[in-house]
Amino acid sequence: KFIVPVLAATLCAVSSSAATSPIPIAQARANAPRELGSSIPVLIEGVVTVPTGVIESDLTDFFLQDATAAIEVRTPARLTLRVGDRVRVAGKVRRLDQMDLEVFDAQVEFLRKDRVVPKRISIHAAFSGHHPGGLIAVRGRVDSVTREATRDSL
Repeated sequence: KFIVPVLAATLCAVSSSAATSPIPIAQARANAPRELGSSIPVLIEGVVTVPTGVIESDLTDFFLQDATAAIEVRTPARLTLRVGDRVRVAGKVRRLDQMDLEVFDAQVEFLRKDRVVPKRISIHAAFSGHHPGGLIAVRGRVDSVTREATRDSL
């Protein structure tokens, strides 16, 4: 078992005996069942691009990215993960709607601190919906900023 530090002095034990090797996140996304509510087990590894506490204030979800794609991860444990943390995630992948996917009931194993480099893409590509949760870099002019309850829009 591995011990993952979480909020305060709470610890989360994660078993390493469940699965073999992690698959690319793009493959996990492609393998997700088409039917809403259905799920399949998955083991993925990547670097945190949106830390815990940003999407939900309860520190249970974050975004994870590898060289192929990114995905939202939800865990029952309250974790303190930061951008650049490399983690291995065992959970279930499901479709929330036509575009949005998540890994839920996830067990998270902290591997090491890593460096995540933003992927340079065009403004058009940024709004295409093909890079959810991925750390990206765009170049352009901001005309307005709108603050919303869960998202900011540029």
